[in-house]
Amino acid sequence: MQPGIIDQAVRFSRARSNLLLVIAFTVVNLILVLANADLFFLFSATVPTIILVIAMDLAIDFGNSVLLVGVAIAFACVLVYGASWLFSKKKRGFILLALIFFIIDTLAFTGIVVIDMILSGDIFNFSFIIQVGFVIWILYYLITGTSAWLKLRKYDPMVVDAASKEAEAETAQINEQRAVNEVFADGNNVQISSSIDFPFAESENVAVFTCVHVLEQSEDICYVSHNEGDGAWQFLCKREHNMSDARVISLKEIYDRDTSIGSLADMPLGSSAVREDRLSIWMDNTLK
Repeated sequence: MQPGIIDQAVRFSRARSNLLLVIAFTVVNLILVLANADLFFLFSATVPTIILVIAMDLAIDFGNSVLLVGVAIAFACVLVYGASWLFSKKKRGFILLALIFFIIDTLAFTGIVVIDMILSGDIFNFSFIIQVGFVIWILYYLITGTSAWLKLRKYDPMVVDAASKEAEAETAQINEQRAVNEVFADGNNVQISSSIDFPFAESENVAVFTCVHVLEQSEDICYVSHNEGDGAWQFLCKREHNMSDARVISLKEIYDRDTSIGSLADMPLGSSAVREDRLSIWMDNTLK
């Protein structure tokens, strides 16, 4: 896998993770506002909360129907973010919709801050400073995520999907207090696997290519290659293949299906191997 693709996929994955954070805190805040709670989280979208607060104030004079409309509009705004997060997993362009809505939200927040500062004369409100930091943080990740989407469009979709799987695994590790698979000792790179018996130097979560026949029809793996250009692994059966036959899974999943491929774990980049069936010996198939 080309490092550039992985880097962009990681940026996109982190943008989606931060978008989910915005959604979660905004929903919690809307519930707290409806419950008239004193507690309020700063790290959320501004517009849905403001709409709900205004609706609750108007409901005092105009009745609960106004409140219901306000609730519907507020949660509809959150739904836009939610749809952007959900659909961007497959249609990455939806991250742009989230960015546009958050820019609008940022402009609304900025206007509220300026008005409040003018009316109160309190320029150094600590809560506002924290919220500004949060807004900048989310804008940064949504912008880099959108930029990553634009750059990923030029690559083959199957390669991008493989990179995305690897990126999502990396992002999940970061979110789980940076549980890493590598350590550095005495200047040497030491690979640590969560499974002692896992023979490959790569992470268990690295994406690899296989075919529909191996994955869904349990055919034997009879061809293995370790690409020189990007280090990608391929594990295929003996049939002829086209692009529609391709599937992407993790290295650990393919190893669990057939542990005999572990004997090829040290196969150099640019090499390939073949065999007749699962019980046969692997033969070097590298072009000389």
